[in-house]
Amino acid sequence: MNELKFNTIGKVIKGEYPNWYIQIKDQRQYDNSKMKTGGIFIIQSDSISFDGVVYDDWVSDRNVLDIFFSEEEWEIEWLE
Repeated sequence: MNELKFNTIGKVIKGEYPNWYIQIKDQRQYDNSKMKTGGIFIIQSDSISFDGVVYDDWVSDRNVLDIFFSEEEWEIEWLE
C-alpha cells in the first residue's frame, strides 16, 4: 500500500473505481464538539473538481483507514 495523504487530491490508478479522484479529510478533532462527527472521511468523485458524481465513506480512525484502503486495493497517484 502506498502512503496516505490527508487533504490532498489523489487519482485512483489501481483498484476499485480506477481513474476516480479521492481526498481524505481528518475530522477527528471534532470528536468532542457538539456535532460529534469525528473520524476520517474518504471522499470519492469521478471529477477532479469533485462536482460530478461524489461518494463518501467514513472510518473511525487511522487503523480502520488502513484496512479500508487495503480492501479497496487502491494504488493512488497523489496530485500535490
